[in-house]
Amino acid sequence: MVMFTKEQSLKFEGNKILYHYTSIKTVIENIFPSNRLRLSPVIAASDPMEHNSPNPSVSAYGYMEDHDRLSQNIDGLRIAEEVNKYYKSLRQLCLCCNSEIDFEGHHTGVFEPIDHFGFAKPRMWDQYADKYKGVCIALSRDKLYEHYSPDFEILDIRYTKNHMFKTNIDTSSIDLNEVEKIGEHDYLDWKCKSELKKICEKHIDYQDENECKLITTSEDDYAYIDIRNCIKGIFITSIQNYVYEPLLKNIATNYKVPLFKISIRRTGMSVLLLC
Repeated sequence: MVMFTKEQSLKFEGNKILYHYTSIKTVIENIFPSNRLRLSPVIAASDPMEHNSPNPSVSAYGYMEDHDRLSQNIDGLRIAEEVNKYYKSLRQLCLCCNSEIDFEGHHTGVFEPIDHFGFAKPRMWDQYADKYKGVCIALSRDKLYEHYSPDFEILDIRYTKNHMFKTNIDTSSIDLNEVEKIGEHDYLDWKCKSELKKICEKHIDYQDENECKLITTSEDDYAYIDIRNCIKGIFITSIQNYVYEPLLKNIATNYKVPLFKISIRRTGMSVLLLC
């Protein structure tokens, strides 16, 4: 084993790398045997602001006769059903990015503070990688774009204090006045983009996750992406059961990518190159 060098660290800097945390069980049984990552339904997310699918009401501004006139010419309920159908078709894969470097505090390493890297997030290891016993897979953003655009989108998450307390007017109703103004096709397109905007906003309490999402639509329960040409590195921690190391070394060798171990001690965090 050798120490993670400044030269190696540069390959993981900036906005070019995305990270996916998962359990060792998922890695061994699903991801690497199939060379795929799974995108799950947005409505299956644990975040209630995501899994509650929209049920827009139909509205019109003006007198009752305006509403009656617009309702006779525009099938608002059908548009509402289309919005709901679109939302239920959304599939997502949650990833995280590097954060901006914060030099506050005492640092001694050549590329510290190390926790700006997406692979060195204690909360992510704890919450999404089986209490530090899982795996973090580094993926090339450019390769994902190259292989999957425009069928897939990579959307960065915006964090706000108002996320869970504001009314999402643009996703809660079908405005018949606006439908008449711009046409059903353009209105439905705008509504769908509004739903994407909604799920790309989270409460500021989550901001240190630096999350982004790979999004697509599918009529199947799940969507999948082949990651054989997208992997840039594999990370584990010193808490990982040592019996899995030979298997993970073989996997990294097969993908021709480095395998790193994050060593966590009372004296600090360091990164070692295993192979």
